[in-house]
Amino acid sequence: MAGKFVTVSEPADNVRVVVFRKNGKSKNKRSRGTKQVEQAVRSLVDANGTLMNMYVKKHKGSNRKTRDGWVKDMPINVFKANKKGFKQIKPLKILGF
Repeated sequence: MAGKFVTVSEPADNVRVVVFRKNGKSKNKRSRGTKQVEQAVRSLVDANGTLMNMYVKKHKGSNRKTRDGWVKDMPINVFKANKKGFKQIKPLKILGF
């Protein structure tokens, strides 16, 4: 029997079994040919998130180090964050290979 069983207890110790069944074929959630595009976009967004998190970490560290340290260290911090973020991007995967 295909289905998921869930047991629900009632106050008088009577046990009731509820059956949930999946009806029919599942619907495809994406158009044809968009899988690679979706993966590429997701990869770029993930890399961008890593880049931003790394920059914020460097920014806070520079502020703790010296007064207005974030201004003085900004070019270095941006460079290091970009380096870390771009390491996550896999060009062949973005192109669909």
